[in-house]
Amino acid sequence: FSRLQSLQSLHLGHSCIGSAGEAARAEALATSPHLASLRILSLPENRYMDCAALGAALQNSSHLHSLTVLDISDCGLGQAGAIAMAGALSCFRGTLRSLGISDSMFSRKPGTERRGQAKQRWLTCCHTL
Repeated sequence: FSRLQSLQSLHLGHSCIGSAGEAARAEALATSPHLASLRILSLPENRYMDCAALGAALQNSSHLHSLTVLDISDCGLGQAGAIAMAGALSCFRGTLRSLGISDSMFSRKPGTERRGQAKQRWLTCCHTL
């Protein structure tokens, strides 16, 4: 694990672990002291990602303070995920330079919320970055 301490970029796209495994992965990433040097966390195209769990894990992380790039593009963001991720982003104020959210689903249930409305709430939450 000593080599992980110098790891600056981690890409885990297309992993399709599933929602139960995603929460465990989020917790493992956020709590690992071996990833303290991580600058780029790229998790694109994980449609089963539990963004709410990832957001909560990042909020409580004492090791991922130096992220400059976070990519959760094309993931199942959802309303709970957007709220949790907005809370997590406030923890990285000053270091985060790039946030990838393109093609993220803002509502998992068709017809429950217009995509534009959910996206606007997400952007409002992130406005203070």
